[in-house]
Amino acid sequence: MTTRLSLLTIVITLLVITLACEEVIERGIIKGTVYNDKLPADGVYVLLLDSWKLLQADQPLNNASITNSSGRYTIYMVEPGYYYVVAVKDNDGNLKFTPGTDEFGYYGDWNGIKWIPTEIEVKEGDVLEGIDIEELYL
Repeated sequence: MTTRLSLLTIVITLLVITLACEEVIERGIIKGTVYNDKLPADGVYVLLLDSWKLLQADQPLNNASITNSSGRYTIYMVEPGYYYVVAVKDNDGNLKFTPGTDEFGYYGDWNGIKWIPTEIEVKEGDVLEGIDIEELYL
């Protein structure tokens, strides 16, 4: 009985040491404002996508951040990586992106004709602010 208890104690101690030594990845935060017709847009869903081409018909919106009455959003617990930030105004209320009905926009650079999506990098512990979406399109 004493041997089993000692063995169990050793196993638990090794497990605790192993867990304590594992690298903890600190996640990031992304903040910004969504505008539409140069006014803050409230109730807009903001998503992180691995590729801007992934915004397609029936894209689920239920796991997105939602802008407040000032058009501001915050996305917490962002894994380090590269993302495109996309906003969708769910005009039909089905919690899915519906082309031709729902307006959308993305964080990007203006080239004089249209907005070009800009990929952002989130590193451990980053707090990225000013990731604004300037316009929504139908």
